[in-house]
Amino acid sequence: ELNRGTDSQFQTEAVLRGYRDRITQTLREVFPKVQFNTPFDVSVPTTLNFSVPGMSSRELLDLFDSAGVRLSAGSACSSRSIEPSHVLDAMGIPEERSVSALRLSFGPCTPAADIERGCVLMKRAALALQSSCLLDVAGGFEPPEELRDGVVQLRVGAVGPWISPPGR
Repeated sequence: ELNRGTDSQFQTEAVLRGYRDRITQTLREVFPKVQFNTPFDVSVPTTLNFSVPGMSSRELLDLFDSAGVRLSAGSACSSRSIEPSHVLDAMGIPEERSVSALRLSFGPCTPAADIERGCVLMKRAALALQSSCLLDVAGGFEPPEELRDGVVQLRVGAVGPWISPPGR
């Protein structure tokens, strides 16, 4: 345990676990079928690895990127890669989950406001999927008014970049 004086910028482990719980809650809210690839009781609280069935990691990376949330795919050693993680494969995670896995990390000095902003942006990304009929959240979250003009997808064949309106 680090010495956490009153002037320390490091968050306590309990706060970091609370951040992870908040992000997890948001992901479950907006992606009801989300699957977490690592057990929380044996993983660091600052990193989440998850998959959304039916969506590729590339599409999710593009979607989240357009909403302003930076995630990674593949292993930590090659975060720009969209190859399946050899670590997840070794853990016995099925290939269809491994190839769509994403990693979300935050640091021990991250303020609560950044976590809340990230959750709002993730909701905006999910709203874009919902409004494009690519995500069914029947009975799911009701987006706040300020998210109604979120990111949109322009699709041409198999290519579908995500864009966000100016001034977002």
